[in-house]
Amino acid sequence: AGQAFKWLLRRLPLKLPDDFVMLYELLTGVRQVRLSATDNHKLMGELLICLLSPSALKNSPVLASVLRGLEYYDYLADRFPRYGGDMKTFTEELAASLQEHG
Repeated sequence: AGQAFKWLLRRLPLKLPDDFVMLYELLTGVRQVRLSATDNHKLMGELLICLLSPSALKNSPVLASVLRGLEYYDYLADRFPRYGGDMKTFTEELAASLQEHG
């Protein structure tokens, strides 16, 4: 737990697009960052979204919209693609999912 907390503190302030994948993976359940054994990854992602500055959200409206959609609509987490390390492929898959579910 201490290691995860130190890692999170080093990431502050969170930025888009830099921290998009981390937040996306928390909201979709791929990444499990916990400060205690009872923490919920989705709630952690939602709390971290609150740490994004208004200017970060304004400057990256599409990424912000994807994160907000995952925050408010739980069913999207199962329908959106997983990030596999290749940003180009991921963005193409995500765009296709957004068109299909948008």
